[in-house]
Amino acid sequence: MEENYFDREETAKEGIRCLEKFYQSLHLPTRLHEIGIGEESFELITKKCRKFDEEKKTVGNLLPLGEEEIIEILKLPNRSP
Repeated sequence: MEENYFDREETAKEGIRCLEKFYQSLHLPTRLHEIGIGEESFELITKKCRKFDEEKKTVGNLLPLGEEEIIEILKLPNRSP
């Protein structure tokens, strides 16, 4: 993979595609649904993520994430890069 110094986002996406191909070559899942986790589980996963900070109901220090942000992140792996 060659880095494109003019388009860092495209370089990152190409890196993700290469890593995904590598995982697939090892017959590893790359999507949540491939291991039986569907969107119906996202609310429970979100609650478990936020369990560590009952007061704020967020997760993360650098960028605190609430329920909506966590669910959006969980949806990302089900899309193609």
